[in-house]
Amino acid sequence: TIAHRPVGVALADVEERPNINITTVFTSGRADFRSISLNARHGFSYQFLFSVPDRPEITPVISDHVRSNCPAVTFMIPGQYKCDSCLEHATCDGENITISPGWWRGSTLSSTLYQCAPESVCPGGNAAAQCVEHYRGPLCQLCEEGYSKGIRDRCEECFPSAVNVAFLTLLLVCITALISGFVVHTVQNADRINNVAIVLQLFVSHWQTIAILPFLDNPWPAYFLSLTKWIDAFADFRVMDTNFGEC
Repeated sequence: TIAHRPVGVALADVEERPNINITTVFTSGRADFRSISLNARHGFSYQFLFSVPDRPEITPVISDHVRSNCPAVTFMIPGQYKCDSCLEHATCDGENITISPGWWRGSTLSSTLYQCAPESVCPGGNAAAQCVEHYRGPLCQLCEEGYSKGIRDRCEECFPSAVNVAFLTLLLVCITALISGFVVHTVQNADRINNVAIVLQLFVSHWQTIAILPFLDNPWPAYFLSLTKWIDAFADFRVMDTNFGEC
C-alpha cells in the first residue's frame, strides 16, 4: 500500500533531464498514473524509474520508440525534437525520408543530398549511405574488398594475385623495351625530321580533345560516354590502368 506517499519518477541513462508532467490518482492505496508526458527525442526509447520512500525497488517501465507526428511533407531526424521540410529529390511521410535514385545521403542524421556519378551506383531508398552491390563509401565511389575500378570506371572482381604480379611484370618489361626503342631510334635519326612523331603528337592531341567532351554540359548518349572513357585511357596512356593497387 502506498498510502499517498510521494512517488518519484526519473529517467534512466539520459544526460539531459527533460521536464516530466505526471497526473497521479491514488485509489485504495494504489498510485494510478493517468498520464506521463515529456518532450522526447524522435527515435529514442525511455526507461522510467519509479520510487516510493521505504519501499523496495519498483520494476522500471520502458517506453516504445518515440514516433513522429509531423506533417506528411516533412521528416524528422533521429534524436531531434522538430520537423524538417522534405528535401529536393526525396519524398517524406512525416517521419521517414526516402531518397530518389541517383542521390546519396551520408547518414540518417544528415539533411543534405548529393548527386552520384554515375547515378546508377546509388539506388536511393531510406537506408543511410546505400550503394548498389560491390560499391561503398561516400557517393558510392569506392569498391568493396576484392573489387576494383578499371578504365570502364566500374567495380569489377579482382584477378588472382599471381595474375596481377605476372601482368605488372610483363607491362614493366614492355614499357622498358618501348622506351629503349624510342631512345635508340631518336639517336640514330637525330638529323632527320621525324614525321612519325609529329603525326603521333597530333593523333594524341586530337583524342585528348574528344575525351574532354563529356565534361561539357550536354546530354551525351551513353555509348558515346563509354567510348570517350576508352579514348581517354589511350590518349593519356592509361589503357592498362586496372587499379591493381586496390586489389
